[in-house]
Amino acid sequence: MQGEGAAESIAAGIHALDRADVDTIIVGRGGGSIEDLWAFNEEIVARAVFECSTPIISAVGHETDTTICDFAADLRAPTPSAGAELAVDDVMRTLEQLARCKDRFQGMMRQRLREADSRLEQYRLQFRLNSPEHRIREMSQLLTEKEGKLQYLIDAKLKLCKHRLAVYIEKWKGLSPLTKLEQGYVLVTGDDGKRVTAAGQIKEKDRLWLYLADGRVEARAERVIKNRDEIV
Repeated sequence: MQGEGAAESIAAGIHALDRADVDTIIVGRGGGSIEDLWAFNEEIVARAVFECSTPIISAVGHETDTTICDFAADLRAPTPSAGAELAVDDVMRTLEQLARCKDRFQGMMRQRLREADSRLEQYRLQFRLNSPEHRIREMSQLLTEKEGKLQYLIDAKLKLCKHRLAVYIEKWKGLSPLTKLEQGYVLVTGDDGKRVTAAGQIKEKDRLWLYLADGRVEARAERVIKNRDEIV
């Protein structure tokens, strides 16, 4: 493709292949001088490449050759054979890429499933914690604990009260007249029933009552001695 009319022929071929609905178009030729490749620098070719809706690979000349077509194309190949390799991908490499994509996709799905299972378990735990049954068990346990504490306080209070009562009983025993009588003391009353606490309350021949621990004794005052020094 060189010489007069080459640019128009190249542009027409690009338009024809674009209408043919092919997958990829390769625009290229072997190496040559700049004059031999000049058709690929023409405006009509550059516009045809730019306006083409089908992906175009520019594979003009050798690797060191550069034309305007290279800049207008979707992809530049250093040589026509390299353009063919770029247009037709390696099947094994494609299968390996698909396998890697499959593994990556499956890994992502497994991760998503693990995250979904984790969230589901969290929701189940929250539901159990917030369920009426759990709340009833929790309140029942709380009431049992409070009942135990209350019973402990009641028992401690009763124990303290019993101890205090025992102390008061011992004190009252020491103050009780009966205790005094059991210790050998005597309660003396006159005939009128009034308690006698001093010798001056008694006259000779007065009748007295002596109260002991196991009974009382009727007596009469034969002599009254008021001086304590004379008490034997």
